[in-house]
Amino acid sequence: MTCSLERALAYENADVVHKFADHFGVADAEAELIFAEAKKWLWLNSLEDRPPLAVTSEIQVLDEMWHTFVLFTRDYSEYCQSRFGRYMHHKPTSRREKEAEAAEPEAFDRRRRQEMAIQYRFIAAHLGEDTLVRWYADYPLRYGHDFFARFGIDLPELAPEVAARMRALVASDHGGREARP
Repeated sequence: MTCSLERALAYENADVVHKFADHFGVADAEAELIFAEAKKWLWLNSLEDRPPLAVTSEIQVLDEMWHTFVLFTRDYSEYCQSRFGRYMHHKPTSRREKEAEAAEPEAFDRRRRQEMAIQYRFIAAHLGEDTLVRWYADYPLRYGHDFFARFGIDLPELAPEVAARMRALVASDHGGREARP
C-alpha cells in the first residue's frame, strides 16, 4: 500500500528538521532538503519491486536524517503507516555481515559493485538522474568524511575524482546524456 511519491514528500515535520539542523550544524533550509531526500529513500524502500537497497557512505547523510526521524517514534510510525501501510524498519549492518565482508573482501567488492549498479539503475528509473547524481556524486563531497568526522562518524574519504567518475557513469548508463545535479 505504498502511496505516491508526491504524498510521501508532502509530509512535513519541523521538529525533525530542526533536530537534524541543530545536531549537524546546518541551516534549517538545508535540513529540509535533506529530509525530502530521506523521504524519497523511504518511499523507494517501500516499493514492492525494489531490489535490495543499501545505505552506503555516499548517502550517509540520508541515513543520519532517517535516524533523526526514527527518534521521533510516534511521528515516524504514523508517517510509515499512513504512507506505506507498514513500519519501515531501519537495519544496520550486523557483525555477521561485517565479518563475512572481511573474510572475503574481493568477493564482497565484486558483489557490491553488481548490487550497486542495480541500485543506481533503480534509483534513476524511479527518482530520476538528478537524484542519483545528488546522492552519489554531490552528497559525498558535501557530507563526506570531513563533515561526519566532526560528529565522531567515521566514513572513508572520497576524492573529487571519484564523484567525477560517478557523474560519467550516470551519464553513460542513461544514453550518454549529461547528468546534472
